[in-house]
Amino acid sequence: GDPGRSKFYISMDDDLMRLFGGERMKHIMSSVGMQPGEPINHPWLNKSIEKAQKKVEERNFEIRKNLLDYDDVLNQQRKFIYEQRDMILADDDLSTRVMNNAAETVDIMFAAQKRNKSGNAQSQLCDEIKDTFGQTLAYDQLNPETVKAVLQNDITQKELLVGKPNFNMFIRYQYIQLIDKKWLDQLEFLDGLREAVYLRSYGSKQPLTEYKIDGFNQFDAMLDSIRDTVVSRIFKVKVQLNQEGGPKRPQQRTISMNAQHADATSSFGASTQTQGQSASSAFNARNAQQQAANSAMKSGRQGQSVTIMRTQPKVGRNDPCPCGSGKKFKNCCGKN
Repeated sequence: GDPGRSKFYISMDDDLMRLFGGERMKHIMSSVGMQPGEPINHPWLNKSIEKAQKKVEERNFEIRKNLLDYDDVLNQQRKFIYEQRDMILADDDLSTRVMNNAAETVDIMFAAQKRNKSGNAQSQLCDEIKDTFGQTLAYDQLNPETVKAVLQNDITQKELLVGKPNFNMFIRYQYIQLIDKKWLDQLEFLDGLREAVYLRSYGSKQPLTEYKIDGFNQFDAMLDSIRDTVVSRIFKVKVQLNQEGGPKRPQQRTISMNAQHADATSSFGASTQTQGQSASSAFNARNAQQQAANSAMKSGRQGQSVTIMRTQPKVGRNDPCPCGSGKKFKNCCGKN
């Protein structure tokens, strides 16, 4: 309102006064003889209200600032993951990305193998390469350059067999599917972590700092998991072609089985063919007998069918019972 024309009153029982000094002011005003409901205009009271309002504003600011600090961690991770996702969607040469990630994985494996002082370090490295890339290598091939060359040849052959656009589409699908799944898991983890870090304040630790550390550690682990999983899937997938040179179809298995059966039959000679003809004749005879029996049973059932017809009019529930008892049908014979 205009200055000097509007007056605003606040009760001592208001949440603002109750939380920030209202009870103390009520005792002071009661001691000087003020009655309930009487308007109070005193410098002490005005100053108390100003202090209370200032404390509320500072408290709300700290709450908002604290929430923004937590949200900033999530926003940084979201920005990075969506940038990577957009880059994958726009990339037409994802096989190069996969090969670069595979080369990094190979370097990590050999670095760990150098630190391994056990006698079976080479055997463990071979098993790790087989589990990760699906490649079985000899001990004399255990050097980073040879392993990378084998992997490069493998991914090049797959790209040539299915075509670069198709292979690129397959890699993109693997990336996008895994990124979406892992990102949802990361969001659930951060929600639970935000509630859990508050308990660490009892151990003289800053909850926000703990949230940032654990959140980014989990985020790095998620990125490593996406990279390793996609690389493993791409190198473990097998491409099979049919005789025409195209992708193998499910019907090819049935055709191959029939061809093998024909070759096996022709290799046994005339005696096997005679046995096969006899078995086929016996099977046809049994089939004819079964069809005849089914026809006889069907005709028998049709001949025995009887149509039931009502010879007397239907008795209503409130009509007199036909037995002559004088009761209604629903209370006599029609009761059950």
